[in-house]
Amino acid sequence: MASETSRRVFLKGVAATVGGLGLGVPPQKLVVGWKTDFVPEKDRKPRIRIGCCAYSYRKYLTKGKMTLEEFIQIAADMGLDGIQLTTYYYESTDPAYLHGLKKLAFRNALDIPSIATRTNFCQPDLEKRKQQALEMQKWIDAAVELGATAIRVFGGKIPKGASEDEAVAWTVDGLKRVLPYAERKGVILALENHHGVTATPELVLKIRSQIDSPWFGLLLDTANFMKSSYEGMEKVAPYAVTAHLKTRVYDAEGNEQKADLERIVRIFAKSGYRGYLHIEYEAKEEPRTAIPRIAAQLREIVDRVVSA
Repeated sequence: MASETSRRVFLKGVAATVGGLGLGVPPQKLVVGWKTDFVPEKDRKPRIRIGCCAYSYRKYLTKGKMTLEEFIQIAADMGLDGIQLTTYYYESTDPAYLHGLKKLAFRNALDIPSIATRTNFCQPDLEKRKQQALEMQKWIDAAVELGATAIRVFGGKIPKGASEDEAVAWTVDGLKRVLPYAERKGVILALENHHGVTATPELVLKIRSQIDSPWFGLLLDTANFMKSSYEGMEKVAPYAVTAHLKTRVYDAEGNEQKADLERIVRIFAKSGYRGYLHIEYEAKEEPRTAIPRIAAQLREIVDRVVSA
């Protein structure tokens, strides 16, 4: 009896200690470094890594003139920290194939922090949203096989005649149908601002505000706010878990301009961003020439800005 009493006292003490340390929360709510409601940590020192999207070499990958294995070697030779493997160019989702890519990246000292796929959750038809959620499981499984922690998703186009509120509601519903599976697999759904229902910072943040999950975040694309790009970045950067960096931006009237890379890096740094800036190249210059130059410029800027 005495020993049982002692055991109860001990366990009670442990529980109290854990609670005092702030660990007395359900496992799914224990997220190191994040607030579960994604409140920005303004005073956090930024930690920025540089990567490249496979999509940047689409002119070669689409036509079979480059493989993802070759892309991995190119990224390593540029001295990048990581890569985003766009799913459009996978030969298959067979684990053996994906494990080969993972091993090659490892042997070249490259991270695969995320992959990217196409999705359309902004659909009024419930069955179509359910089907999209079901299809997403394949890509979440692929992320797991590759050792990736996040997967880029799109919201989708707003159907003709639908209101923004309806579009947001459909998108939120679709994402929530995927999240339980993503949570079980340990994969973050990173919603990109990509036109349609995510065309403006206000729409993106409205969707974010309605999804309370530590396995949901935002992918900030620096060129996809087609008006006032820098202002849009400033609004969304505090909530971003990963990012695409492009070489163009847009002014308040929607006129295209050359991106100021240092200004972009400073926006991310000011927000306390910790994550990847993946180069997503879409300009006309030959990517084999342009991307290494951009990567070198970005490296110099990040090292200077973040260490300041």
